[in-house]
Amino acid sequence: MIPNQPGPPSCFPSLAAAVICAILIPSAGVRAEEPSADDSREGIRPVADPPAAATSVPPATRLRRTWTGTIHEEFRIDISFSQSVNGFEIGDIQAFGATPVPPMAAHSLSSYSVNFNTNPDYEGTVIITIPSNVAHNTASTPEGNIGTVLSFQVDNKAPGVLDARVNGDEVVIVFNEDLNEDIVPSVSDFQVSFLRGGAFNVKAVSEVDVFAREVMLRLDSPVELSDAVRVFYGDTGPNAIRDPIGNLAPGFEMALRNVTGERRTGIPGAPSGLRAVVDGPDAIELTWVEPTSDGGRD
Repeated sequence: MIPNQPGPPSCFPSLAAAVICAILIPSAGVRAEEPSADDSREGIRPVADPPAAATSVPPATRLRRTWTGTIHEEFRIDISFSQSVNGFEIGDIQAFGATPVPPMAAHSLSSYSVNFNTNPDYEGTVIITIPSNVAHNTASTPEGNIGTVLSFQVDNKAPGVLDARVNGDEVVIVFNEDLNEDIVPSVSDFQVSFLRGGAFNVKAVSEVDVFAREVMLRLDSPVELSDAVRVFYGDTGPNAIRDPIGNLAPGFEMALRNVTGERRTGIPGAPSGLRAVVDGPDAIELTWVEPTSDGGRD
């Protein structure tokens, strides 16, 4: 060893010195490892996550309704699946209160549409159902669709007359449902005739009004209690009587109850058309038609 030249710290007598020597002077069988380019040490490779197993998810089914007629007599149902499907046909569709009109339009393997006609003179609920497993996706192990139901109210029923009466110069015609108050027929759409002493004559209508379920006519002059009075209505023209949906009231000719001069009792008549519908496990919904006699409502 060259004098005054520092050498390996092999001469330190203490235990601490021996530890330092072991750190500074590696043993002959050990060598330092350099990090590889991917920050792993030589001979060690990162293990990749295994690929996820492919799963087939059942196609979801969605329905959308669009009215296509002037009122509730026609509509279209758009049917969409969340995946491409095979085997779906118009016969797979279940309908209550309406009838599908072939053919079914196929816009793609996941999008279809069908036109429907509601049942004539029908007021109530229409239910369209696409059952489960009527269409299957294109996976290696095909999965059937998840079914769905769409329900909505329709009113394809024309308003009908429940009662008609005359009191002096006022005629009141009562219908079985509310009417469109914004559309008022012309006075020329009505004719009020009467028979008095064997002679036939006509009363001119000077004013028409629509309120709730009633059509009210004002006559130029009053009738007498002994007169046999009839009213005629023609359902032509843009201002024909209709309900809020747009169903037109058909024309009619009928006798009027002549209540001219009768005293008002103040007691309304009995309601009609009472209907009870179950609404959930603990409720019943009651609907009815208002009495034709209001007991003297002004």
